[in-house]
Amino acid sequence: DKNTERVLSWKFMTLDKDADGFLDRDEYKELRRLAKKAVRPKKCARTFAKTCDLNQDLKLSRQEWGACLANDFT
Repeated sequence: DKNTERVLSWKFMTLDKDADGFLDRDEYKELRRLAKKAVRPKKCARTFAKTCDLNQDLKLSRQEWGACLANDFT
């Protein structure tokens, strides 16, 4: 829905410090730290970026970010 898209876009822009349209390892470090506190099992939090990085280029595009976080894994 539109609210989910808006929240995902806002958080991506907040984390994308250099505004290049990608989240590199340093930029999503804060997200990983927060996820480790909230996500169980911890392995899921540790592997979040690797799982979402579909093309394995060691950075998350806005499309990868949205596709990964918009999924309902329950």
